[in-house]
Amino acid sequence: MVHNNQAEAGAGGKRSSQRIKARFPVVVKLADGRLAQATTVDISREGLLLAIDGPNADSLGLDDRTLGVGAIHRLMLFSPLLVPARILQPRDYRIVRQARDADGNRLVGLMRMADSDPARGVDAIDPADYQTTPDLDSEFLKIVEQINLELAESRSRVIMLCGAESGAGVTSLAWWLAGSLSRLQSRRVMFADANLRPGATRPGEDRSEGLLEVLLGQCTHSEAAVHLGEGIPSILNAGGEAGFSGREITDERVRTAVDALRTGYDYTVIDALPPADSPLTLMMARHCDGVFLVLASGQTDQKLARETVDQLRTTGTRLLGVLLNRA
Repeated sequence: MVHNNQAEAGAGGKRSSQRIKARFPVVVKLADGRLAQATTVDISREGLLLAIDGPNADSLGLDDRTLGVGAIHRLMLFSPLLVPARILQPRDYRIVRQARDADGNRLVGLMRMADSDPARGVDAIDPADYQTTPDLDSEFLKIVEQINLELAESRSRVIMLCGAESGAGVTSLAWWLAGSLSRLQSRRVMFADANLRPGATRPGEDRSEGLLEVLLGQCTHSEAAVHLGEGIPSILNAGGEAGFSGREITDERVRTAVDALRTGYDYTVIDALPPADSPLTLMMARHCDGVFLVLASGQTDQKLARETVDQLRTTGTRLLGVLLNRA
């Protein structure tokens, strides 16, 4: 089964509109470290308008002083078209207006502040990153329907996406699928980053606990996961244990980790490396409920794609189909 989607650039290319109305979850980090859930009302290149549920705002102490004009808050903006590495980078926003709507929700207008050099002024937001087209949603609904149909016997599903070679856009498709499951299916969804190469050492800033530490038995997935609230997939980063050789991870540890994800979430979407790049992909694939092979249209070598399919099948992997990603 083949599905066609736009690749890394986003749904149908960038739009010329400077302001869009789009409702996506937003996480507001308060000064004391607490997280407040909000929803976008509209987004422009300069900033955004948020709606915060009245009772939720009151319970968190978000009063007129906290949300006063001029106050600065850090936000994490969710978008199904942004990969997790960008979502997990909070940005500073200054409140430029506030009000209440007819339902008692707090409306807060924010302008994004420059990340470093003040002379740069306001960093632009690309509104196109926060708007999916009906045809893109429709394509992912087809994938979800296929998963549910082929795995009807499973109450929870662990799905892996991998390519035959690097550069096929696996991360974007895996994240968009996880985002669609969260928004369209209202389920508990985990996005797991399995981009782990033996011998690779991650930069210091990335050495937070993640999938690698779970597989090494150093923590549980619930301890390592990043939870961003309702309507957003939880994220299990790759992790950053130095000196990973591959020998430390056994098949039993992989099975235990995958079973734990299956127990904790309705859907787990694993973003994996090509099997040729990491033996971990094949180890995890055999314990997943199904695998989609991602191919880059007009780029992936057909012989390599067939070899990858054969590799997956020799492990007993259930191949759900092929996702054709159009660059």
